[in-house]
Amino acid sequence: MREPGPVVSLRLQADRERLVAGEEGFTARAVAIDAAGNASTEPLRFEATLGEVRGAGPEVRVTVPASFGGQTELRLTAHPATRPDPSAAIALPLSPAEPRVAEIELPRRALHADGVTRYPVRVKIADKFGNPIGDAHPEVLVEDGGTLPAHPEGGAYVATYLPPASRERTFATIAVRAGTAEARARLDLLPEIRPVALSPRVGLLTNFSGLTSPVIAFESSLRTNRWGPELSFSADLSYALQNAGGSSTQGVTARVHTDWIVAAAGVALRVPLAFSGHAWIGGGPQLTTIVTRTQLAGMPTETGTAVVPGAYLAAGAERRFGPFFPFTEVRASVSADPALPNLRGALRALAITVGYRFEML
Repeated sequence: MREPGPVVSLRLQADRERLVAGEEGFTARAVAIDAAGNASTEPLRFEATLGEVRGAGPEVRVTVPASFGGQTELRLTAHPATRPDPSAAIALPLSPAEPRVAEIELPRRALHADGVTRYPVRVKIADKFGNPIGDAHPEVLVEDGGTLPAHPEGGAYVATYLPPASRERTFATIAVRAGTAEARARLDLLPEIRPVALSPRVGLLTNFSGLTSPVIAFESSLRTNRWGPELSFSADLSYALQNAGGSSTQGVTARVHTDWIVAAAGVALRVPLAFSGHAWIGGGPQLTTIVTRTQLAGMPTETGTAVVPGAYLAAGAERRFGPFFPFTEVRASVSADPALPNLRGALRALAITVGYRFEML
Protein backbone atom coordinates (compact mmCIF):
# COMPACT_ATOMS: atom_id res chain seq x y z
CA MET A 1 0.00 0.00 0.00
CA ARG A 2 1.35 3.40 -0.95
CA GLU A 3 2.40 5.72 1.89
CA PRO A 4 0.79 9.21 1.97
CA GLY A 5 2.98 11.87 0.42
CA PRO A 6 3.95 15.35 1.63
CA VAL A 7 1.34 18.00 2.04
CA VAL A 8 0.43 19.98 -1.08
CA SER A 9 -2.88 21.38 0.11
CA LEU A 10 -3.81 22.52 3.60
CA ARG A 11 -6.85 24.08 5.22
CA LEU A 12 -8.03 24.71 8.76
CA GLN A 13 -11.44 24.30 10.40
CA ALA A 14 -12.50 25.61 13.83
CA ASP A 15 -15.36 24.42 16.00
CA ARG A 16 -16.79 27.98 16.21
CA GLU A 17 -16.91 31.20 14.24
CA ARG A 18 -15.95 33.60 17.09
CA LEU A 19 -14.51 33.38 20.56
CA VAL A 20 -16.18 35.08 23.56
CA ALA A 21 -14.09 36.05 26.58
CA GLY A 22 -14.23 33.39 29.27
CA GLU A 23 -14.78 30.44 26.88
CA GLU A 24 -11.13 29.42 27.50
CA GLY A 25 -10.41 28.19 23.98
CA PHE A 26 -11.46 26.31 20.88
CA THR A 27 -10.61 23.24 18.84
CA ALA A 28 -9.17 23.40 15.33
CA ARG A 29 -8.57 20.67 12.79
CA ALA A 30 -6.13 20.69 9.88
CA VAL A 31 -7.07 18.94 6.63
CA ALA A 32 -3.77 18.10 4.86
CA ILE A 33 -3.86 16.55 1.38
CA ASP A 34 -0.98 15.11 -0.66
CA ALA A 35 -0.55 15.20 -4.44
CA ALA A 36 -2.67 12.09 -4.91
CA GLY A 37 -5.59 13.55 -3.00
CA ASN A 38 -5.01 11.42 0.08
CA ALA A 39 -4.78 12.63 3.65
CA SER A 40 -1.13 13.42 4.40
CA THR A 41 0.53 12.38 7.68
CA GLU A 42 3.37 14.89 7.37
CA PRO A 43 3.91 16.57 10.80
CA LEU A 44 2.45 20.06 11.05
CA ARG A 45 3.34 23.15 13.04
CA PHE A 46 0.60 25.39 14.51
CA GLU A 47 1.02 28.99 15.64
CA ALA A 48 -1.52 31.33 17.29
CA THR A 49 -1.34 35.09 17.79
CA LEU A 50 -2.93 34.70 21.22
CA GLY A 51 -2.98 31.86 23.70
CA GLU A 52 -1.28 28.46 23.53
CA VAL A 53 -1.63 25.61 21.04
CA ARG A 54 -1.80 22.13 22.55
CA GLY A 55 -1.36 19.07 20.35
CA ALA A 56 0.55 18.30 17.15
CA GLY A 57 -2.28 17.70 14.73
CA PRO A 58 -4.24 17.15 12.75
CA GLU A 59 -6.52 18.28 15.65
CA VAL A 60 -5.29 20.78 18.23
CA ARG A 61 -6.72 22.69 21.18
CA VAL A 62 -6.04 26.42 21.45
CA THR A 63 -6.36 27.76 24.99
CA VAL A 64 -7.05 31.48 25.10
CA PRO A 65 -6.77 33.80 28.15
CA ALA A 66 -9.93 35.59 29.20
CA SER A 67 -8.20 38.95 28.78
CA PHE A 68 -7.44 39.61 25.13
CA GLY A 69 -4.90 42.38 25.76
CA GLY A 70 -6.57 44.75 23.33
CA GLN A 71 -6.61 42.30 20.39
CA THR A 72 -9.78 42.01 18.35
CA GLU A 73 -9.06 38.74 16.53
CA LEU A 74 -7.08 35.54 16.97
CA ARG A 75 -5.20 34.19 13.98
CA LEU A 76 -4.22 30.51 13.83
CA THR A 77 -1.78 29.33 11.13
CA ALA A 78 -0.51 25.88 10.18
CA HIS A 79 2.24 24.64 7.86
CA PRO A 80 4.48 21.59 7.54
CA ALA A 81 6.92 21.37 10.44
CA THR A 82 10.02 21.51 8.22
CA ARG A 83 8.96 24.09 5.62
CA PRO A 84 6.82 27.24 5.39
CA ASP A 85 4.63 26.16 2.45
CA PRO A 86 1.92 25.28 1.94
CA SER A 87 0.20 27.07 4.78
CA ALA A 88 -3.33 27.76 5.96
CA ALA A 89 -4.84 30.27 8.39
CA ILE A 90 -8.11 31.11 10.04
CA ALA A 91 -9.05 34.25 11.95
CA LEU A 92 -11.57 34.21 14.78
CA PRO A 93 -13.07 37.50 16.00
CA LEU A 94 -12.61 38.04 19.74
CA SER A 95 -15.73 39.24 21.50
CA PRO A 96 -15.84 40.59 25.07
CA ALA A 97 -18.25 39.14 27.59
CA GLU A 98 -21.23 41.03 29.03
CA PRO A 99 -20.59 44.56 30.34
CA ARG A 100 -19.50 44.43 33.96
CA VAL A 101 -17.12 47.37 34.58
CA ALA A 102 -17.67 51.07 33.83
CA GLU A 103 -15.00 53.76 34.17
CA ILE A 104 -15.33 57.54 33.90
CA GLU A 105 -12.33 59.65 32.93
CA LEU A 106 -12.82 63.26 33.93
CA PRO A 107 -10.94 66.23 32.48
CA ARG A 108 -7.65 66.79 34.31
CA ARG A 109 -7.97 70.55 34.35
CA ALA A 110 -10.24 72.48 36.65
CA LEU A 111 -13.83 72.84 35.50
CA HIS A 112 -15.32 76.31 35.51
CA ALA A 113 -19.07 76.68 35.72
CA ASP A 114 -19.31 79.60 33.32
CA GLY A 115 -22.20 78.30 31.22
CA VAL A 116 -20.05 78.49 28.07
CA THR A 117 -17.11 76.07 28.29
CA ARG A 118 -17.85 72.45 27.37
CA TYR A 119 -15.80 69.59 28.84
CA PRO A 120 -15.32 66.07 27.42
CA VAL A 121 -16.18 63.15 29.68
CA ARG A 122 -14.60 59.89 28.52
CA VAL A 123 -16.37 56.64 29.39
CA LYS A 124 -14.94 53.12 29.14
CA ILE A 125 -17.06 49.96 29.36
CA ALA A 126 -15.41 46.58 29.85
CA ASP A 127 -16.31 43.01 30.74
CA LYS A 128 -15.20 41.40 34.00
CA PHE A 129 -11.90 40.41 32.38
CA GLY A 130 -11.01 43.96 31.40
CA ASN A 131 -11.76 43.66 27.70
CA PRO A 132 -13.18 46.93 26.31
CA ILE A 133 -16.66 46.75 24.80
CA GLY A 134 -16.95 48.93 21.73
CA ASP A 135 -20.69 48.46 21.16
CA ALA A 136 -21.97 48.88 24.70
CA HIS A 137 -23.85 52.15 23.98
CA PRO A 138 -23.68 53.40 27.57
CA GLU A 139 -26.19 55.81 29.04
CA VAL A 140 -24.46 58.88 30.48
CA LEU A 141 -26.50 60.89 32.97
CA VAL A 142 -25.80 64.10 34.80
CA GLU A 143 -27.53 64.87 38.07
CA ASP A 144 -30.39 67.31 37.50
CA GLY A 145 -29.28 67.68 33.90
CA GLY A 146 -30.70 64.77 31.90
CA THR A 147 -28.85 62.50 29.50
CA LEU A 148 -25.57 63.35 27.78
CA PRO A 149 -25.22 61.92 24.25
CA ALA A 150 -22.07 59.80 23.93
CA HIS A 151 -20.29 58.82 20.73
CA PRO A 152 -17.61 56.13 20.24
CA GLU A 153 -14.04 57.35 20.01
CA GLY A 154 -10.81 55.35 20.25
CA GLY A 155 -12.27 52.31 21.97
CA ALA A 156 -14.28 54.39 24.44
CA TYR A 157 -17.22 56.76 24.46
CA VAL A 158 -17.04 60.54 24.79
CA ALA A 159 -19.84 62.73 26.12
CA THR A 160 -19.77 66.51 26.40
CA TYR A 161 -20.80 68.25 29.60
CA LEU A 162 -21.73 71.93 29.81
CA PRO A 163 -21.82 73.08 33.46
CA PRO A 164 -24.51 75.67 34.17
CA ALA A 165 -23.21 79.12 35.08
CA SER A 166 -22.69 79.57 38.80
CA ARG A 167 -21.07 82.21 41.00
CA GLU A 168 -20.62 79.65 43.78
CA ARG A 169 -18.38 76.62 43.95
CA THR A 170 -20.68 73.68 43.19
CA PHE A 171 -20.60 69.98 42.38
CA ALA A 172 -22.17 67.75 39.74
CA THR A 173 -22.53 63.97 39.59
CA ILE A 174 -21.99 62.02 36.37
CA ALA A 175 -23.46 58.51 36.23
CA VAL A 176 -22.83 55.83 33.59
CA ARG A 177 -24.85 52.69 32.99
CA ALA A 178 -24.42 49.90 30.43
CA GLY A 179 -26.13 46.63 31.30
CA THR A 180 -24.92 45.65 34.77
CA ALA A 181 -21.92 47.99 34.51
CA GLU A 182 -22.33 51.21 36.49
CA ALA A 183 -20.09 54.05 37.65
CA ARG A 184 -20.45 57.47 39.23
CA ALA A 185 -18.09 60.42 39.48
CA ARG A 186 -18.34 63.81 41.14
CA LEU A 187 -17.19 66.93 39.34
CA ASP A 188 -15.83 69.87 41.29
CA LEU A 189 -17.10 72.99 39.53
CA LEU A 190 -15.35 76.27 40.15
CA PRO A 191 -17.29 79.53 39.93
CA GLU A 192 -17.25 81.37 36.64
CA ILE A 193 -14.38 83.83 36.41
CA ARG A 194 -15.29 87.48 36.51
CA PRO A 195 -12.65 88.97 34.19
CA VAL A 196 -12.35 92.41 35.82
CA ALA A 197 -11.82 93.07 39.53
CA LEU A 198 -11.15 96.24 41.54
CA SER A 199 -9.47 95.80 44.92
CA PRO A 200 -8.87 98.55 47.49
CA ARG A 201 -6.81 97.57 50.53
CA VAL A 202 -5.25 99.06 53.65
CA GLY A 203 -2.56 97.91 56.03
CA LEU A 204 0.90 98.51 57.43
CA LEU A 205 4.25 98.99 55.68
CA THR A 206 7.57 98.40 57.42
CA ASN A 207 11.23 98.01 56.57
CA PHE A 208 12.09 96.65 60.04
CA SER A 209 14.52 99.54 60.38
CA GLY A 210 12.64 102.51 61.72
CA LEU A 211 9.91 102.81 59.12
CA THR A 212 6.40 101.73 60.05
CA SER A 213 3.60 103.44 58.22
CA PRO A 214 -0.02 102.95 57.27
CA VAL A 215 -0.44 102.14 53.59
CA ILE A 216 -3.41 102.41 51.27
CA ALA A 217 -3.53 100.81 47.85
CA PHE A 218 -5.80 100.22 44.90
CA GLU A 219 -5.48 97.41 42.37
CA SER A 220 -7.28 96.72 39.11
CA SER A 221 -6.89 93.28 37.56
CA LEU A 222 -7.85 91.30 34.50
CA ARG A 223 -8.32 87.56 35.07
CA THR A 224 -8.45 84.70 32.60
CA ASN A 225 -8.13 80.92 32.35
CA ARG A 226 -7.67 80.92 28.59
CA TRP A 227 -4.34 79.07 28.86
CA GLY A 228 -5.49 76.59 31.50
CA PRO A 229 -4.63 77.88 34.99
CA GLU A 230 -6.30 81.04 36.24
CA LEU A 231 -4.03 84.05 35.82
CA SER A 232 -4.50 87.62 37.03
CA PHE A 233 -2.81 90.56 35.32
CA SER A 234 -2.85 93.60 37.56
CA ALA A 235 -1.91 97.27 37.87
CA ASP A 236 -1.45 98.63 41.39
CA LEU A 237 -0.96 102.03 43.03
CA SER A 238 -0.14 102.46 46.73
CA TYR A 239 0.73 105.31 49.06
CA ALA A 240 2.53 105.45 52.41
CA LEU A 241 4.06 108.28 54.43
CA GLN A 242 6.58 108.79 57.19
CA ASN A 243 7.02 111.68 59.59
CA ALA A 244 10.21 111.90 61.63
CA GLY A 245 11.78 114.62 63.72
CA GLY A 246 13.83 115.50 66.76
CA SER A 247 16.09 118.08 68.37
CA SER A 248 19.74 118.18 69.27
CA THR A 249 21.20 119.06 72.67
CA GLN A 250 21.77 122.57 71.30
CA GLY A 251 18.03 122.92 70.70
CA VAL A 252 18.19 122.57 66.92
CA THR A 253 15.06 120.89 65.64
CA ALA A 254 14.65 118.94 62.43
CA ARG A 255 11.56 117.49 60.79
CA VAL A 256 11.38 115.16 57.80
CA HIS A 257 8.23 114.16 55.92
CA THR A 258 8.53 111.39 53.32
CA ASP A 259 5.89 110.28 50.81
CA TRP A 260 6.12 106.87 49.15
CA ILE A 261 4.13 106.38 45.96
CA VAL A 262 4.49 102.97 44.33
CA ALA A 263 3.15 102.00 40.91
CA ALA A 264 3.39 98.29 40.09
CA ALA A 265 2.34 95.87 37.39
CA GLY A 266 2.34 92.12 37.81
CA VAL A 267 0.90 88.71 37.12
CA ALA A 268 -0.36 86.20 39.67
CA LEU A 269 -1.31 82.53 39.57
CA ARG A 270 -4.62 81.90 41.33
CA VAL A 271 -5.57 78.47 42.65
CA PRO A 272 -8.91 77.41 44.14
CA LEU A 273 -9.21 76.41 47.79
CA ALA A 274 -11.90 74.68 49.78
CA PHE A 275 -14.88 76.60 51.15
CA SER A 276 -15.14 79.00 48.16
CA GLY A 277 -11.62 80.33 48.64
CA HIS A 278 -8.70 81.25 46.42
CA ALA A 279 -5.00 81.72 47.02
CA TRP A 280 -2.49 83.42 44.78
CA ILE A 281 1.17 84.14 44.36
CA GLY A 282 2.60 86.66 41.96
CA GLY A 283 5.02 89.44 41.35
CA GLY A 284 6.31 91.97 38.91
CA PRO A 285 8.18 95.24 38.44
CA GLN A 286 7.42 98.42 40.33
CA LEU A 287 8.41 102.06 40.23
CA THR A 288 8.71 103.96 43.51
CA THR A 289 8.51 107.73 43.69
CA ILE A 290 9.94 109.15 46.93
CA VAL A 291 9.39 112.78 47.93
CA THR A 292 11.12 114.11 51.04
CA ARG A 293 10.58 117.48 52.72
CA THR A 294 13.20 118.46 55.28
CA GLN A 295 13.02 121.48 57.58
CA LEU A 296 15.95 122.34 59.84
CA ALA A 297 15.78 124.94 62.63
CA GLY A 298 13.24 127.21 60.96
CA MET A 299 15.11 127.27 57.66
CA PRO A 300 13.19 126.99 54.39
CA THR A 301 11.95 123.52 53.57
CA GLU A 302 14.21 121.48 51.29
CA THR A 303 12.55 119.06 48.93
CA GLY A 304 14.15 115.97 47.43
CA THR A 305 12.65 113.60 44.86
CA ALA A 306 13.78 110.24 43.55
CA VAL A 307 12.19 107.70 41.21
CA VAL A 308 13.69 104.23 41.57
CA PRO A 309 12.88 100.88 39.93
CA GLY A 310 12.25 97.73 41.88
CA ALA A 311 10.29 94.50 42.07
CA TYR A 312 7.77 92.87 44.37
CA LEU A 313 6.56 89.40 45.34
CA ALA A 314 3.08 88.93 46.80
CA ALA A 315 0.99 86.10 48.22
CA GLY A 316 -2.57 86.23 49.46
CA ALA A 317 -5.84 84.46 50.05
CA GLU A 318 -9.51 85.30 49.83
CA ARG A 319 -12.78 83.63 50.71
CA ARG A 320 -16.20 84.28 49.36
CA PHE A 321 -18.99 84.99 51.83
CA GLY A 322 -22.10 85.22 49.67
CA PRO A 323 -21.57 88.34 47.56
CA PHE A 324 -18.58 89.52 49.65
CA PHE A 325 -14.90 88.98 48.83
CA PRO A 326 -12.60 89.96 51.71
CA PHE A 327 -8.91 89.09 51.32
CA THR A 328 -5.50 89.52 52.91
CA GLU A 329 -2.13 89.91 51.21
CA VAL A 330 1.53 89.96 52.15
CA ARG A 331 3.84 91.84 49.79
CA ALA A 332 7.63 92.07 49.92
CA SER A 333 9.50 94.53 47.72
CA VAL A 334 12.97 95.79 46.98
CA SER A 335 13.95 99.00 45.18
CA ALA A 336 17.18 100.63 44.07
CA ASP A 337 19.09 103.22 46.12
CA PRO A 338 17.27 106.60 45.91
CA ALA A 339 20.48 108.49 46.86
CA LEU A 340 18.60 111.05 48.96
CA PRO A 341 20.20 112.78 51.96
CA ASN A 342 18.01 110.91 54.44
CA LEU A 343 17.72 107.65 52.42
CA ARG A 344 20.72 105.63 51.38
CA GLY A 345 21.02 102.08 50.08
CA ALA A 346 18.53 99.65 48.58
CA LEU A 347 15.00 99.95 49.91
CA ARG A 348 13.41 96.80 51.31
CA ALA A 349 9.87 96.75 52.65
CA LEU A 350 7.12 94.40 53.75
CA ALA A 351 3.43 95.31 53.57
CA ILE A 352 0.58 93.40 55.21
CA THR A 353 -2.83 94.51 54.00
CA VAL A 354 -6.49 93.53 54.07
CA GLY A 355 -8.97 94.49 51.41
CA TYR A 356 -12.17 93.88 49.57
CA ARG A 357 -12.55 92.76 45.98
CA PHE A 358 -15.24 94.11 43.68
CA GLU A 359 -15.81 91.70 40.79
CA MET A 360 -16.99 93.37 37.62
CA LEU A 361 -18.53 92.20 34.30
